[in-house]
Amino acid sequence: FFSHPMSGLGWDLVPSLSGLTAGTVGVLISHPFDTVKTRIQAGWSTRGHAVLSTTLQEQGIHGLYRGILPPLLSVGLVQAATFTIYQHMKNALDGKVQCQTFLAGLVSGAIPSFFTLPSYYVKVQLQNEKGKFGTGTLQYCCNLMQQHGVRPVLRAMYGK
Repeated sequence: FFSHPMSGLGWDLVPSLSGLTAGTVGVLISHPFDTVKTRIQAGWSTRGHAVLSTTLQEQGIHGLYRGILPPLLSVGLVQAATFTIYQHMKNALDGKVQCQTFLAGLVSGAIPSFFTLPSYYVKVQLQNEKGKFGTGTLQYCCNLMQQHGVRPVLRAMYGK
């Protein structure tokens, strides 16, 4: 049903489609909670209810979804890659080692993390913009690159 015409070569779309769907739905559902959490951590308030009320009063429902574009574009694709890498690693290790599930999970979880960190940095920066509607994802990224280059993203990734 979901198999690629070249499935005889080991290409199966089920893990990719499953990961894409899981990632996209997960972001759509969890992003408002993540926005409240991020704003609590940034010092907007110590209470989630207060952050939620302030956000809804000042920015409307749009405020809860600020910064959603980076994870929406990346998480679904990363989950698709993670599911696919996991399946291929598990198949490649089948019968060769006893801890194939552990190793497949380790590799499939580690590789995509290098690609998600920059998008999380941008997402958090956008979530913390109190009442600033002028900065969208693309505009923020362009301004960041013009003013600072990639240094802030690398600092967020590697702590330097």
